[in-house]
Amino acid sequence: MTPRTRSVLLLLALAIVWGATFPTVRWSIAMMDPIAFTGVKFLLSALALLPLALRTPGPVPGGGGVPAKLFWFKAGLWAGVLLALMTVLQYEGMVWTTSGKSAFISSLYVVFVPLLALFSRRYPGVLFWTALAVSLCGLWLVAGLKPGARRPKASTSGTR
Repeated sequence: MTPRTRSVLLLLALAIVWGATFPTVRWSIAMMDPIAFTGVKFLLSALALLPLALRTPGPVPGGGGVPAKLFWFKAGLWAGVLLALMTVLQYEGMVWTTSGKSAFISSLYVVFVPLLALFSRRYPGVLFWTALAVSLCGLWLVAGLKPGARRPKASTSGTR
């Protein structure tokens, strides 16, 4: 098997696993609060990564003598908090929509990541802006929005 074929097969396997998580998460949050589910998920992930974190040697290169363990702990903590917040928001959204719509909306991050380049004064080209417009149209169609449609009133029954 060539390296290219192997890479494509691994990418395909990754996409299948990623796509399979949406129905699984939907099933899980039907039985458990999304915040509790996220907490359990992140706790298990942190415990799985702990042995790797404890093996980090020496100071951070170019970090002025900052110990690597402390640097990676702080970086991991910030990244974990932001990711947990985004995950909770995604799971809360999955309570209100289908797994397929949630997967499509979540996959839009690929299109929106280049927008971060604007903060470093790098400007995406015409192809990016075209892709962004097309993906936003797709999002609009998948969400089932209609021109002039109004937002539904919030339920006061306390149920989801």
